[in-house]
Amino acid sequence: MISGSRWLTRLAGFVCLLLLVGCAARTPDVSYYSLSSMGPFEGSAHHMVKSDISLGIGPVTIPDYLKRVQIATRLDDNRFRFDDFHR
Repeated sequence: MISGSRWLTRLAGFVCLLLLVGCAARTPDVSYYSLSSMGPFEGSAHHMVKSDISLGIGPVTIPDYLKRVQIATRLDDNRFRFDDFHR
C-alpha cells in the first residue's frame, strides 16, 4: 500500500497533469455563413398559376446577437470572418 504522503504527491501530480491537459485544449475556429440566391430557374414553369406575383417584406430588424463591433470581411459568396481585434 502507498503511504499517505506519497499518495498525496501522486494525487497532486495527477491534478497538475489534468490542469495542463485542460489548458492545452483549443476550441475550433468559428465559421460564419450567409445564404445567397441560386439564380433564375431554368426549368419548366407550367405549374405556376400567376407570373405577376409580388412579395413585400417589411420592417426588418437585426437581432442583438448580430450587432457586432468587429469588422466583418466577406471571404467568398457565403462565408464571413469577424476580426476580434479590429473594430
